[in-house]
Amino acid sequence: MDDKTKPWLRMGIVMKYFYFLLLILFLFHNPCKAQSNFGIHSETLFYFMDIKKESYNPKIFTKETSLETNFAISFSYTLITENKIGISLRPSIVLGSLYSGYDMGIFWLYYFDRAKYVLGGLNIHYNVWSPRINSLENDSVWIPYLIVGGGMNVLKNLFMEVQLNLPLNNEIYANEIIPIIYTQEVNTYYYKASWFLKLGIVYQI
Repeated sequence: MDDKTKPWLRMGIVMKYFYFLLLILFLFHNPCKAQSNFGIHSETLFYFMDIKKESYNPKIFTKETSLETNFAISFSYTLITENKIGISLRPSIVLGSLYSGYDMGIFWLYYFDRAKYVLGGLNIHYNVWSPRINSLENDSVWIPYLIVGGGMNVLKNLFMEVQLNLPLNNEIYANEIIPIIYTQEVNTYYYKASWFLKLGIVYQI
């Protein structure tokens, strides 16, 4: 089987776990003791790309950084208990030229009141492979993130949320080959997972 197709099989396994978690949520959902909400999230990602540059003749490796932004759309289903503790499942779609694909997250929330909360959790990003276009190629990799953050109500049914995403591995999710002018040599850039900030606007139903 082609290595590029194997991640889709692993995505199927992740989806099975996601449906299992949904089942757990519904089994433990007691209308007398918990309330639920559905959310639509419009999110912007801000991050410094962790770039490893490979040069030839002589062959050396150097590091570079570049500030980038991406856009994501998330959907959340959250159960909140009478103890102000919530659990939330959030599938997402991430749009971008290099870092793009699908996310699946599970979050725990603590509500100080109806207007403010803190959160923590785990998010797994699947970067979608794409064929090389010009000099760029995306790789199919899994990147888990540890997440901390919080949110607050700004208008009726509208929340602002901020997250810090910390990668638990340093997978290379894309590469770029740049020819050196007037030579037959190239520089290769490898884009690795790095931490990022996510700012979101959440509409709760």
